[in-house]
Amino acid sequence: MTPTASPSATATPASLSINGVYDLPNYNTTIPSSITGNSAVDGIAIRTYWSQIEASEGVYNWALIDKMIAQVTPPNINPGKKISISIYAGWGTPSWVFSAGAQSFSWVWDSGWGPAACSVVKTPLPWDPVFQSKWAAFLAAFGSKYDSNPYVTHVSFTGVNSTDAEVWLPHRIKESINVNGMTCTGYDDVADWQAVGYTRTRLEGALDWDAAQFAKAFPDRPFAIETDPCSLPALDDNGNFFSSPGNCGDQLGVIDFLNYGIDTYGRGRFIIQNDGLGAYPFTELSSFWNTMTADSTYVDTGFQFAYAVGTTNFDSITQNGVNMGSKFIEFYQSDLTNSGNAAEIGSAHIQLISK
Repeated sequence: MTPTASPSATATPASLSINGVYDLPNYNTTIPSSITGNSAVDGIAIRTYWSQIEASEGVYNWALIDKMIAQVTPPNINPGKKISISIYAGWGTPSWVFSAGAQSFSWVWDSGWGPAACSVVKTPLPWDPVFQSKWAAFLAAFGSKYDSNPYVTHVSFTGVNSTDAEVWLPHRIKESINVNGMTCTGYDDVADWQAVGYTRTRLEGALDWDAAQFAKAFPDRPFAIETDPCSLPALDDNGNFFSSPGNCGDQLGVIDFLNYGIDTYGRGRFIIQNDGLGAYPFTELSSFWNTMTADSTYVDTGFQFAYAVGTTNFDSITQNGVNMGSKFIEFYQSDLTNSGNAAEIGSAHIQLISK
């Protein structure tokens, strides 16, 4: 009889597979034992932003990420959990990038987290050469640090951001904002994008450039684009505004880039992720999920819950994500630690790992 091998003292996730259940912890916080000790939780999705890592040009503080990785890898736990890392630009771009001359786009903050509601924030123009030079240097350092880490399974494709890691650009038109007791009116984002020379062609060129930088910085790891159908201004190849179904934005621009990623990088290098998994998708999002399901024939796909749901619809939302062909699902930590969800988490773990 062949003896059973003993686990290695430094056991790593099998074949660096991206598959499984991922915890979405708070930014740079301690991960509880209910997560580190739960074998049904396969990985940790670490999130932070550029200015937290490179507050001064060329000076990198990876301690924020390393501290979280250490909590879920040997010798603290064995075998170690999988790690995905997301570092975004957008409003998290260091001020020195703009001081160096990078052009920016400004909009009014309309969320209940991050900067103060109704404050004016900015993001670099995705095609600006100063921004691209600084971002490429950062990605090279990022890849040098983590591409060979045996626990890092994938990273998020970022750079064309505004609020978080999603490829999403402001495109409201004089939005009425009422958040945390603050009320104001947003800018005409679409007209402002036109004023700085936005066209679908120009934006797609910036996305293609950015993808090439990730591929170069991470030759051994895939990168996941976090997006949805309503993420870009409704401006065509020539920068002309058009009415979109449901005022959703430029769905064609999103699909164009997904097809580019599939054709250029393929499975094992390019991942499509949607961060809106929930019980009641709007029409355009539901259609996008169908597109992702079809695309899962060619590349790996994954989901993130739109928000923490507790136990309400948790089973059906999770199973829907599994059934749509995804290899991984990111859950908010409060849902993973909710005892009422334990059975479904265990089931999702088994199903996702087996794909």
